[in-house]
Amino acid sequence: MGPVKSYRRAILAFVCVGFGIYLFLNITQINATRKQYPKLDCVEEKKKVEKELRRDKWKFVESMLLKENKKKRLPSIIGIGVEKCGTHAFAQFLWPHPMIKNRLPIEAHFFESGAKNLVEYIDSMPESEDIALTMEKTPAYFSFPPSHIPRLIKTYAPNAKLVLILCDPSKRVISDYAQELIMGSIKKERYPTVQDYLRNYMPKVNKFQNYQANDEHELKQLSDELLKLHSMDYPSTILTTGLYALHLSRWLQYYNSSNLFIVNGDELMNFPGRVIERVQDFLDVPKLLLQEDYVRDPETGFYCFKHPITDELSCMFAGKMRTRNGMTEYPTETMQELRSFYKSSNEHLYRLIGQRFAW
Repeated sequence: MGPVKSYRRAILAFVCVGFGIYLFLNITQINATRKQYPKLDCVEEKKKVEKELRRDKWKFVESMLLKENKKKRLPSIIGIGVEKCGTHAFAQFLWPHPMIKNRLPIEAHFFESGAKNLVEYIDSMPESEDIALTMEKTPAYFSFPPSHIPRLIKTYAPNAKLVLILCDPSKRVISDYAQELIMGSIKKERYPTVQDYLRNYMPKVNKFQNYQANDEHELKQLSDELLKLHSMDYPSTILTTGLYALHLSRWLQYYNSSNLFIVNGDELMNFPGRVIERVQDFLDVPKLLLQEDYVRDPETGFYCFKHPITDELSCMFAGKMRTRNGMTEYPTETMQELRSFYKSSNEHLYRLIGQRFAW
């Protein structure tokens, strides 16, 4: 364990111990007050104490950061994907943490382009303190060529922890189709509907539908063919990105649960605070962001972050949620075709990660 990580854990322990002592003293005071004033609303008083405690924890972390020297450094957190699964929402939910420093713009595309200038990559990062964590996220890393992106990241940013957000691959196709129409990689005139797209591309990618999951040679061959098809026919990625198991197999050669955190995108959108609490544990930072900080926007129905100190709301830009607003139609026949296509890959994925999703 490196000195910076040990220091960060020491701060985490200090904050937790301080929390316990502070809470004990204040609850003792509340109990004494209740004896003197029996009608005092203990629930409200406890909430007040807990809010003051959170403010003290937050201020303590900020005061520790002020004592640190800042410099630009390699990222400690790298979001590797998946495109259209909520990577931007994840970053926005996490970045209020005072110990998380985000690259701006947050997508670097460094390893996707071959990791040619490490000095330039570091220089693109924000200045951060020794105990802080610098973050960048480039969703293309997970499923884009070159095939050795996992090795590049492990080589050039060996201490970085990765975050991978997975979502229902069938619904992801609908979202990606809409995105690629906007980006211009496919044309409305040629593919007026997602069904028209599938009619043309399903035959091209059907060979990736079934394979021997325990045959490492076949897995590597298929993974390489996926990336080759990506380079030759980019619109195919609307379908092939969702073959998560084939893509993940090359990452698991270098990463495991100690340095790769997998998020269920559906859980992220419905229970963001629950996810972010677990992420803080994974990153070894004080748990300053809690479930109660994430509240629904009454206008959009999506979650916002309500700052526990300032009460300021930070909400998702509505345009980022074009296919998650409840207005998008998922034609039954189309969804059945997609679920059948991804069934084998999903089962392989569940075995790889040791958990199942409701896809």
